[in-house]
Amino acid sequence: MKANADSVCCVWNIDNWSWDIVETRRKRTACTSSAEPSHPHTQDTQQKCVAGPIDGGSAESSSVPFLKTKITTEDKERFRKRFKSLDSKKFWVLKATREAAAAAGPDVIPVSVEEKMAAFALSSNFLHPAHSLILDVDENSWADVFTKEELIEIQNEEPPLIRQTPEELDQLLKEIHGMNTEDVYRYSHSLPHDPSKDHLKTWFSLTLTNSASSFLCDNTGIGRIGEADAMYSNWLFLSTIFRGSNIMAHGKELGSKANSFAQNSKRKLSGLEETQKARGGRQMDTIYKGGEVEYGAMEIGNHANSTKELNDRRLKLPIVLKDMFLKIHDYAPELQNKIHIVGYNINGTYINEINSQTNS
Repeated sequence: MKANADSVCCVWNIDNWSWDIVETRRKRTACTSSAEPSHPHTQDTQQKCVAGPIDGGSAESSSVPFLKTKITTEDKERFRKRFKSLDSKKFWVLKATREAAAAAGPDVIPVSVEEKMAAFALSSNFLHPAHSLILDVDENSWADVFTKEELIEIQNEEPPLIRQTPEELDQLLKEIHGMNTEDVYRYSHSLPHDPSKDHLKTWFSLTLTNSASSFLCDNTGIGRIGEADAMYSNWLFLSTIFRGSNIMAHGKELGSKANSFAQNSKRKLSGLEETQKARGGRQMDTIYKGGEVEYGAMEIGNHANSTKELNDRRLKLPIVLKDMFLKIHDYAPELQNKIHIVGYNINGTYINEINSQTNS
């Protein structure tokens, strides 16, 4: 499907990681333990979205979106008008939809993914990612909107979303396969590499050292910690992975400039109406930036909280990541099929990795 700033189909993938096994293992491991290390459990789910400039000035553009935010009649009418302004020739019509329409009769017109999402958004009374044309195929609501065949087609849309693991990293992972905790710790210190040039090996060595050391003693010296400290305690490798690149991880509750741009793009000088106050971008615990370009973000919750996790992972992060995607797309539309945005949501001992890009 061809797309532009009026209708951009984004593909999302979420990997769920858990440190529950790590925490349990830490409690049971003595300081001199040589038991095999446990690895975080992962479970794959997929999320896809169709992102367009629908939410400018609407309810979901408030500084902090919540699942219980009421959608007003005015919000729905604003959504309806902005949706009608999109170029329907660039909408995504699934093969399964075309086949079902053909089987129903020659006069049946297949309905696009965007049109089905818009109908659902207009029928909703509370804020939902659909109001930003973000489709999470793992969310149960869509089972009533799309057929099973349509959801499978959306999930399997090419190109593959998850990036290939570098061959060098694959080889390193094979080398530590089957090692116990102490062996991994020793291996991390003996891995030959040049720290000024071999950035991947340096990251790998430091990550193994920090992770393995957590298993080798019951008391790591870290007690109750805040959200920011949780990042540095268990998940620091999510920021240090960018070592040697042009990307840096910026913390301390920064506001996304891409999200701020999306919220303020419709401001105008006072005339008949008072000029709206400029809105800051939604604050993220970490924003990944290369210069002034934003490539991803992270939200952290130190303790397990299902409501916060649902809000951050299913609503707040996707909206911000979509704005980052569109900001890059507006600047360089020729890179549409190469833009890749990454997000992480940490909730207690769980982490969700979100990958996003356009469909082909």
